[in-house]
Amino acid sequence: HIGRPGGMFVGSLQTDLVAEAYSRLINRPVKKVNGEIQQGAFRLIGREARDAAQRMQPGDIIMLDNTRFDRRENSKKKQRRISLAQEIVNLAPQGKAVFVMDGFPITHRGYTASVTDIATLVPGVKGLWQSEEERLHNDFLRLLRYRSSRGRLVVLFGGAKPDKQKEISEFCRQYLQFGDVVILAGKHPATLLDRNTEDILTGRRIDIIRPLDTVGEGEDIGPATIRRIQQVVNQTDILFWEGPLGRFEQEPFQMGGFTIVRDVARLTEQRRIVRAFISGGELGWMTKLALGWTEKDR
Repeated sequence: HIGRPGGMFVGSLQTDLVAEAYSRLINRPVKKVNGEIQQGAFRLIGREARDAAQRMQPGDIIMLDNTRFDRRENSKKKQRRISLAQEIVNLAPQGKAVFVMDGFPITHRGYTASVTDIATLVPGVKGLWQSEEERLHNDFLRLLRYRSSRGRLVVLFGGAKPDKQKEISEFCRQYLQFGDVVILAGKHPATLLDRNTEDILTGRRIDIIRPLDTVGEGEDIGPATIRRIQQVVNQTDILFWEGPLGRFEQEPFQMGGFTIVRDVARLTEQRRIVRAFISGGELGWMTKLALGWTEKDR
């Protein structure tokens, strides 16, 4: 999937460029196949996709269009999602489909036909990227458990999703200790911690920092907040960061996130930050943009 088209076809969000990029990376053809409009709605699997799948030979690769063009992808009705997942599975010969999950940033998301529902229909395995990301996450969590020697931990939560309170609260209760800092700087900073967790962290004398100012009705953090986060990051040993700080896809709202990313990169290179862990698909994308990385950079 790409972007947030809301179940509508958007030409600029098609997967053509992705297919071209994969083709260059693996040095072999990747055929992009289009969906089609049926009764006014986009359908991911149409005649072109079915015909292309039937003509495939060993070693051939095809890429479907953006799954989010199809309204069934994120439908709240399970049967609608299952219908899309089944159409994808049916591209393979009967009994021959295998699902390889290799997109770590989306494995936690529920209610998606192309991830959670397709996995219920066919055998599945972890891809190489998925396995490597799990190893890195587990290594980092083991580091956090060495409370007496790990140094000061700063955790920074951004993003625009309002439904992460339970996960963030549990993480903070489990891993934060005296002297650590939690920064809540996403679109919904007031609701990212439950009240009980906030009381526990306050009792441990853990600083809780929220935005002092914003830009564009909360679309980015403001100058005072940038300076406050810079002060904290400059005094940390370990940084855990999940979620971008603003609507970085739009240039007017890139200042906050890009500034902090570049500071973290500089401090890590100077060994002033021992370990910086950047987590999440959109934050990874923002990091690459801020640092000027290309598709060849990891």
